[in-house]
Amino acid sequence: MMMNQSFVTELNRFADHYIKPYIVQWEAAGEYPQELHSMAGSEGILRLGHSDKDSLFRDTDSAVALVETLTAGGSQGLAMGLASYLVSLSALHQHNDGRFDAVIEQVLDGDATISLAITEPQAGSDIAAITTQAVPSAQQDEFLITGEKSYICGGLRANYFVVLAKYGDRETGQQEMGLFLVEREPGTVSGERIPTLGWQCLDVSSVRLEMARGRLIAGSQACFGTLKMMLKRERVNLAVMANSDARSLLDDSLIFAHKRQVHGAPLHNKQAILHHLAEMQLQISATSALVAQSVAALREGHLTDEAACVTKVNATRALDLVSSLGVQIFGARGCERGYLPERVFRDAKILSLGGGTTEVLQNIIGKSLIHSLTK
Repeated sequence: MMMNQSFVTELNRFADHYIKPYIVQWEAAGEYPQELHSMAGSEGILRLGHSDKDSLFRDTDSAVALVETLTAGGSQGLAMGLASYLVSLSALHQHNDGRFDAVIEQVLDGDATISLAITEPQAGSDIAAITTQAVPSAQQDEFLITGEKSYICGGLRANYFVVLAKYGDRETGQQEMGLFLVEREPGTVSGERIPTLGWQCLDVSSVRLEMARGRLIAGSQACFGTLKMMLKRERVNLAVMANSDARSLLDDSLIFAHKRQVHGAPLHNKQAILHHLAEMQLQISATSALVAQSVAALREGHLTDEAACVTKVNATRALDLVSSLGVQIFGARGCERGYLPERVFRDAKILSLGGGTTEVLQNIIGKSLIHSLTK
C-alpha cells in the first residue's frame, strides 16, 4: 500500500498547529488535554486518512508516520497516548465479526480511548505469571474480571481496556489465557497514577479490576498468536519512536553547535563536538536501516519475533547513546527542563523497558538462534 500523502500533509499540519506549540506546557503540567483525541478523530488523523477499517489496519506506513510525527513534534509520552490505540484495536479488528464495531468506531472518532492492560505488579514481562482472573458471568459471552495491572499507558483516562487474564474454558474447564475487552464502569475499574522518570505528559498508572465485565476477544491458542502480533507491532512502534527522537535531537544538536559561541568560535569547531555529532549520525543511520527493514517486513506480513526484538533493542540502545551525547553537547542547558535533550534523556530509559525489557528481548533473540540450529 502506497503512503497516503494527503494524510501525511494533514498529520504534519495537525502536529504543527495543535502539538508543537504546547508540548513544553503539557510536559510541565503532567498531561496533555483529553480533547486532543477528539480533535484527532474529527480531522481523520486517527483513521490514518482511510474511510474503511480494513484499509486502515493494512496501512503500516501511515501508522508508522503517525508514531514518528507525534514523537518528533511532541514527545514519546504524547505519541504513546495518542497513537498506541492502533495496537489494541488491531486485536479487536482481527477477531471482530461485528462484535467490536461500535468500540472501534468510538476510538477512531476520538470519542473514546483504549489502553492495553497486560503487565502486572509482580509478573512484569512474564506473561506466564499473570494472576488476573476472569470467571463466567450469568450473561452469555460475558466474564467478570478481577486483578491488578500496572504501568498502563493512559490507564486513568481509558474508556476501554484490552486485558490479559486467565479463565476457565467453558467446555474443558481448564485454565486458559485470554484477551478480554473491558469497559470502564463505576465501581469495577479504578486506578492511580504512577510517577515516572519520563513520559511526563502521559498518565502511566496502575489499574484495579473488581468483577469488571469483559468480553472474550481471543481465547486459548488464538490469544498467544494475537498477543505476538500485537507485541511485534508495539516493538516496531517503540523502535520508530526511538529513531524519531534520536533524529530530532541530532537536528537540535547541530543547530546548537553551530550557534553556540565558545571563545569567539562556533562550538562545532571543537573536535570532540564533531566526534559526538558523527557518533550520533552513525547510530541513527544504522538503526534507520533496521527500522525500515522491519517496517517493510511488517507491511508484507513476514516480520519475525526475533527481527522485531533486534530492531527494538538496537534502536533503544542507539537512543541511549544519542541522548547522552546530546546532553553533553548542550552542556548545562542539556539538563534544563523545557529543552529537548533533557526530555529525550529521561524518556530514553523507558523505551528500553516498555514492550519487553532489553533482557527479555535478548532471551527471545537467543532462543531463536538456538532454535535455528535444530531446523
